[in-house]
Amino acid sequence: MSMNAFRAAAPSILLVTVPLSLLATCACTAPGATAPPVQPNVVLLEGRRAAAALVPLRAEWDVEHYGLELTLLPAQRAMEGVARIRAINRASGNRNLVLDLAVLQVSGVSDAAGRELGWRHGGDKLTIDLGRDFFPGEVAEVVVAYGGVPQRGLWYAPDDPATHCFTQGECEDARRWFPCVDHPSERATSELIVHMPASWTSMAGGMLLERKLEGSRATEHWAHHMPHPAYLETLVAGELVSVFDRGPVPVTYVGTPAMARYLKPSLGSTGQALEFMADLTSRPYPYSKYATCAVDGFPFGGMENASATTITSASLCDVRGRMDGGAESLVVHEAAHQWFGNLLTCADWSEIWLNEGFATYCTLLWYEETRGQGEFLRHIREMQVAAIGADERTHRPIVHGSCIDPLDLFFTGHVYQGGASRLHHLRFVLGDDAFFAGLRAYVGGHENSGVTSLDLQRSLEAASGLDLTQHFEQWLHSPGLPKFSLSWSRRSEEGPTRVTIEQVHSLRPGTPTVFVTPAEIEWRTSTGIQRKRVLLDQRKQTLELDTHGELLWVRFDPLHWIPGERIEAHDLATQIMLAYEAPDAMGRMEALASLGEQWSGLPEGARRQALTAAARRLAADPVEAVRVEAARFLGQTQSAGARDLLSALAVKDDSVPLRRAVLQALVNFTPSTSLFELAQAAFVSAPSWDCAGAAVMLGIKADPVRGLRWVEELIKAPGVMQVDDPAGRLAVHVVAALETLGSKQALPIVRSWALAPLAPAGPRSAAIALLGDWGREAPGLVEDLVGLLGHSDPRLSRAAVVALRRIANQQARSALREFYPHSAAPVERRAIEALFPVR
Repeated sequence: MSMNAFRAAAPSILLVTVPLSLLATCACTAPGATAPPVQPNVVLLEGRRAAAALVPLRAEWDVEHYGLELTLLPAQRAMEGVARIRAINRASGNRNLVLDLAVLQVSGVSDAAGRELGWRHGGDKLTIDLGRDFFPGEVAEVVVAYGGVPQRGLWYAPDDPATHCFTQGECEDARRWFPCVDHPSERATSELIVHMPASWTSMAGGMLLERKLEGSRATEHWAHHMPHPAYLETLVAGELVSVFDRGPVPVTYVGTPAMARYLKPSLGSTGQALEFMADLTSRPYPYSKYATCAVDGFPFGGMENASATTITSASLCDVRGRMDGGAESLVVHEAAHQWFGNLLTCADWSEIWLNEGFATYCTLLWYEETRGQGEFLRHIREMQVAAIGADERTHRPIVHGSCIDPLDLFFTGHVYQGGASRLHHLRFVLGDDAFFAGLRAYVGGHENSGVTSLDLQRSLEAASGLDLTQHFEQWLHSPGLPKFSLSWSRRSEEGPTRVTIEQVHSLRPGTPTVFVTPAEIEWRTSTGIQRKRVLLDQRKQTLELDTHGELLWVRFDPLHWIPGERIEAHDLATQIMLAYEAPDAMGRMEALASLGEQWSGLPEGARRQALTAAARRLAADPVEAVRVEAARFLGQTQSAGARDLLSALAVKDDSVPLRRAVLQALVNFTPSTSLFELAQAAFVSAPSWDCAGAAVMLGIKADPVRGLRWVEELIKAPGVMQVDDPAGRLAVHVVAALETLGSKQALPIVRSWALAPLAPAGPRSAAIALLGDWGREAPGLVEDLVGLLGHSDPRLSRAAVVALRRIANQQARSALREFYPHSAAPVERRAIEALFPVR
């Protein structure tokens, strides 16, 4: 059945669908007989596949050009297409051209002269018999007529009738809207002619050549003359508005009329981001224009299609959303991809870190440029912590080619945070001059091609004069990260200091015994602060520091160049001193965090000193992130003095992140009427949605009974929850606050939000996920969730899968098993598979 049909039938599904492979076994079991034992490798999900190595591209044909002509049929959520494909033969005696095409139906294939060609279409492969053997270098041109209701690839917006549509090709979904060689290393130019309702306009890669109106239909013709992989081909079409902006090339923002006023305020850093990337790479922006299209129902945050990025409309913000950071990081990330991902593309999906790791690190370099070192280092450490967690969960290298779907490689934490962590480390190993020169050489020497880690290695080696073979083998092609333990001793106040550094990480399979890396050691004496660069190439090694005067501290890798963990045995006096006087923001933040973790065991004198240090940092630290950490520390202390300090900032400090952190810290204190009233005042004065949400959480924690009544009043009051908040950010926070009350009190509100068809997808998804924790307690709730499986907004379908997986009763398991073969979303399929492990 189609996905739409499944959705209609889903609430009544109670039975388990048994795969055909099991029917014979079932049929042979007589009533009352003992059933045969279940085989250990029986797969209970129809169409389930095991992880396997990525299949290399067989480069028998090199596609030069795709000429696509599409007719959009929004009333049917369907499309009709004609694809004209020109390819050069690269093999001897080649008679067949094999293309990727999934779900859609082929109605005919011909050559350029209109002669019909033989073809067969099975699975996601279209094999065309060209009628004769082609010799190497000879050009073949075929015309494929096809159409149908796409499943992924081309999406219609969730509204009914659909007011717009968009495409999404990464990783292997280009084949779901046009026949192609769907591999990242295969690049071709393209043209796109789109027929659509007369009220619609379109945005695609390249430049618009022509628009024509004929009765109730409009036709637009786009041409993209820069070769690009099929997954970067793009189309957005619908009842859209365009807003123009300045940049190194024409910059356009596209969205629905409802979102038009948010486009430029949310995306206005685009031109500066493109200029930043051009300066960073010494390569001007490579395309003739740049567009960002904000669409409803986009399955991810954004997609860097060549010259025309697509993002979710949920990333657009009003002024209070922009105070929380808005879309800036998304804008910079997708702009960086126009170089790293588009101009240079990973040669296969095992090297996806070269796309995502670079885009992530370039975003952090933007922060370094625009916000300073303190903010940059905070993001660096958060990224490294995420990379450590990724390795603990999934022990695999950064460059990794085994998966069920290539998209599975993306969201483990290895390619974004892990890849960016490795680039930051390489910057330290080589030094800024050589690293950035190597980066520029890498871009300049490989544009319009597929790249591998070896290409990057050779560019960096040429720029630095270093042999990086061992480095790339250990840090990119091997799993695991190091864990360093630092200790030191000194015999006299004027003598040298012996420092011992030991790598104490566990030796899991494939992990290097010793990670070879330079490192910085920082020490402070009464004469000042010094740093020394040393080479670590042994599991345990000792070195001497030439120290004079009183030694106040010794620190390992203080600026966090090296991805991995570290253990530094600082005593309490040293930690308090670092909270006061560490020369870098991370040193002060880490000292405060460590003191907070030890608070319950600190002696009274140390507590007073730590409170004084935190109060000073809260009041006057030049780095906002340190003030935020000081607020968190004060919240952990639960002292009266700390509460007074935090309360004074809850409604008046100019820093949005600090005010949010203050409200979150106050949640730790004893509930009281005064805290509840402070929460209400903080809500009224909140400069951002995150601050307003933190105030709601504080109010519910301070007085659950009054807090619930307050939330109910906020929901009903006109102009409060129905404010200028297009993505429903405040509602997401309210759902999180309601979770603390438990299902008995909050279930009616949460359930109504989850099922509200006109509510933004953000709070609906949060409410749906929460129902997964409460589903066993509410009659009919499983049926409600099953009705959301396969929803036209992928976020809601994904949330329903997660919720049903949490409930995991027989009804939920049966529905998920029935839905599994109809889902084309790897994230949904992996979640369902986890409920049915293969033993």
